[in-house]
Amino acid sequence: MTNLILAGDSRFEAKFRQFRYSAFRCEALQVYRGSGEDSWIAAFERGDPAPPPDRAQEEWEAMIRANKAAGRIMQRVHIVREPLHLYLEFELTWAYAPNVAAGEDIRVIAVTGAWPADLPTEDFHLFDNSELFDAHYADDGTWLGVTLVTDPVRIVQACRRRAVARRRHAVADLHHATTAPRRTTADHRRVGIRRGADNPRSPTETAGSEAA
Repeated sequence: MTNLILAGDSRFEAKFRQFRYSAFRCEALQVYRGSGEDSWIAAFERGDPAPPPDRAQEEWEAMIRANKAAGRIMQRVHIVREPLHLYLEFELTWAYAPNVAAGEDIRVIAVTGAWPADLPTEDFHLFDNSELFDAHYADDGTWLGVTLVTDPVRIVQACRRRAVARRRHAVADLHHATTAPRRTTADHRRVGIRRGADNPRSPTETAGSEAA
């Protein structure tokens, strides 16, 4: 893997403060590790009512708010498989909610059966419709870093995949997830999940059953 920008490198982290108008992230993995979430995950698995304080998370939320105030949008789409992995239950119940409250536009597509052909299968970051980074992970979901993609065909493809994914989202509103009661099953612990305004289907109708 050539020209890998390692996880935690300030050059990549700066992109989230320096983009001009849009920062988009596509997530296709079902488990992520190495992002400083260990204490939150442990608290979630214990059944704690809320995540513990986290200065790094607070700084990230402040950055989202600053970007929003400046008219810069942060967007994310996560394609998830049902039934949900425990990590995704944590992510949808706790991890996304404060980011959404700060101003990030997060949408989720639920997939059952075969992965839809028009949806991405790998993670990427797209800044200002022109700067594309492939994200790389170990087999266990540990983030390794990113590589800059300069191929204009790949950049156009990423823009198209973003548009498709955002049209097909099934989840848009996680504002109050951290204050909702804990659930006991995967289906009912997807706290805050509702269909998006541009998706008239029920949240239980998954992307895998939709027409392309």
